[in-house]
Amino acid sequence: MIAQIYNLFLKSGSIAILIDPDKTDDKLLNKYINAGKDGICDFFLIGGSLIFDIEKYKEIINILKRETKVPVIIFPGNYLQIVDNADGVLFMQLFSGRNPEYMIGQQLIAAPIIYKMGISAIPTAYILVDGGNISSTAYLTQTIPIPPNKKDILIATCLAAKYSGSQLIYIEAGSGAVNPLNPNLINELKNIINLPIIIGGGIKNIETIDTYFDIGVNAVVIGNYIETNSDFLDELKKYKIKGRN
Repeated sequence: MIAQIYNLFLKSGSIAILIDPDKTDDKLLNKYINAGKDGICDFFLIGGSLIFDIEKYKEIINILKRETKVPVIIFPGNYLQIVDNADGVLFMQLFSGRNPEYMIGQQLIAAPIIYKMGISAIPTAYILVDGGNISSTAYLTQTIPIPPNKKDILIATCLAAKYSGSQLIYIEAGSGAVNPLNPNLINELKNIINLPIIIGGGIKNIETIDTYFDIGVNAVVIGNYIETNSDFLDELKKYKIKGRN
């Protein structure tokens, strides 16, 4: 199973929908289900910085797995979000910060839980870049995102993650970011680190998605924007049906 999950990130041009269970009502969940059935997304990510209702969280995973054939992968804000009914989990370390709790503390608690549950885990470097606002993740982890103009720091951080054993780089501009990540910077970075790259934060139109895919980004993640603009799913459907030129 772990090879199947990792293969999702090896190809270029994947679209992921990030689901925050606490912000997902029945109407929005039905739209996510239809997105899965219509082939809009290649996989679901589920989780967040804070989750208040774990039972609802687990139930949404069950519903997505029952109603769609799209893999459901945990995007954990902490070890409490590790549950056994998902297809896999991003075993994340926050490399952009200097808070040991999110580099090794949470991981030490999560690792035996993952082992006992037998969930497929992908070692993932999670890297925050300033997207023009203070994200929930930056606030809760008490870390400072990498400034978007500090190319050398971003590259060094990604290399450190690679040499530490990360198999996947998830670069995040933050939930509801004002500014998406600079494609030119990501293009240069991809040529250096030679690992699958996921991009999230501030993605609000098809043009941005297309630009990332043109430079070989493996997956883009859309979450917060869909919560408030669910019609964007219709645009994504047309984009998927039309195919990329």
